[in-house]
Amino acid sequence: MIRSSLYRAQRGASALVALVFLVIVAFVVLTAYRLSGQQLMLAGNAQSRAQALAATNFALERTISTVDFLRTPAVVAATPVGVDIDGNGADDLDVTVGMPVCYRLRVVPQAELDERRAGDVGCIGGAGPAGSTLVIGASGGASGATGESQCADSEWNISATYADAVTGSALTVNQGVAVRADRIDAANNCT
Repeated sequence: MIRSSLYRAQRGASALVALVFLVIVAFVVLTAYRLSGQQLMLAGNAQSRAQALAATNFALERTISTVDFLRTPAVVAATPVGVDIDGNGADDLDVTVGMPVCYRLRVVPQAELDERRAGDVGCIGGAGPAGSTLVIGASGGASGATGESQCADSEWNISATYADAVTGSALTVNQGVAVRADRIDAANNCT
């Protein structure tokens, strides 16, 4: 008789223990689900940031690689650069390039040029690096008589901005660049 009353008292305890374990397992599963969702959001944000950074760097490189960068910087700044991220041939992102700002200009002396370097050859003769023939002064004389070459070293700060209207994220990249340029183009646009 003692045995049957003891079994009756324990009969509900096993259901209670099973219920407690079920609640603990549910809590662990719910926590894992929430953490995985947060990790997925973090990975998506990191991917979006990496794409935006790649797009702005591409736009900067493309901009400074053009002749228009030195000749007409205002046109460069007014034209958004389309970037194809997924390689399907259609632009996925539009990057806005800011107005390039020249903060240093130095005419390269003839004595610093080396005719064996490809970048210096155009500076020695009558043509600058962009291939334009230079006429200095009213007499048309070359600048070699004064010891100055046809080129100038210019240093610029250029920025590119990408803003996503859907997510509200934005990224701005500033880059300094040194460019050897035709000294007339550089002098006209580097104030």
